[in-house]
Amino acid sequence: MLKAVLIGAGQIGSRHLQGLSDSKFLNIIDVVDPSAEALAMAKVRWTEVYKESKNIVVNFHQNMDKLSNEYEVAIIATCSRHRLKALESLTLKRNIKSIILEKFLFTQLSEYKLSMSLIKERKSSVWVNCPNRLMPIYKKIKGLNSGGKLFYSVQGREYGLACNSIHYFDLLSFLMEDSPMSISGALLGDKGSSSKREEYLEYYGSLTGLTSQGSQMVVSCMQGGDYNVTHFITAKTFQATYDEVTGLFRFNTGTGWKEETHNLLYQSELSGLVVDQLIKTNSCELPTFEHSSRIHKSILHTLLKHEHGIGFDENTICPIT
Repeated sequence: MLKAVLIGAGQIGSRHLQGLSDSKFLNIIDVVDPSAEALAMAKVRWTEVYKESKNIVVNFHQNMDKLSNEYEVAIIATCSRHRLKALESLTLKRNIKSIILEKFLFTQLSEYKLSMSLIKERKSSVWVNCPNRLMPIYKKIKGLNSGGKLFYSVQGREYGLACNSIHYFDLLSFLMEDSPMSISGALLGDKGSSSKREEYLEYYGSLTGLTSQGSQMVVSCMQGGDYNVTHFITAKTFQATYDEVTGLFRFNTGTGWKEETHNLLYQSELSGLVVDQLIKTNSCELPTFEHSSRIHKSILHTLLKHEHGIGFDENTICPIT
């Protein structure tokens, strides 16, 4: 019997649960969330996609007391401030082969060191849910690039710069296969303002990134107006634009501009695919924890510096989720 456990059944967690309904291998899914309201929503969303032919049993719990001792895969989709504790509690007495952590990983720099020690001790393979690497559109863009630097700009409104910029910096890392990255907040606006989620902050303006090979990225988010995100790419062999909302992709490889439509996949279309990759190969297309942590820490350090100047240390909290 192949089992998965999902910790956190809120908005993103319940979408992970829907995605797990597409797994070809899972027999049992345990879902844990202390909120009865979140569990109720997850149950509704499961019934929206459940296929009786799959014969998957889902159990809902408000704590970890009744969880099994072994799981093929765990997904930790709590908010960032509770993620380290969830990772510790889940792995304390259990053998879990593979773990997927939601972003933004942690709110303190010290938690990255603690979590790395914990992961090495437990000997699980750990991945971070930055799923742009799985999107057909970004695989196509990677195929268009025959080498050289990329100049990449992401512009939009109200998409959550603090919590979602990791997706775009990770995307640049994927496209260039270049992991080291320096990130600057010199173009950010005022200090953080309240986000849509209680007790968390959001930022507006631009974050800029530079890879070790010289590729540059500007990730910008403006306040007010309708949600939108558009990509602009200039490379040696092509130019391209991509609108995430409409799916319109325009590109020119030197023979004139062409147009295609590529819609992004939802989380509910991805989780089952990734979990099956992990069960079958003990690997997947998501970035590893070690790789993603480097970019996460660069972003976190930049936001802490923007918020506090030099008045912060490894235990200072930057409340982003």
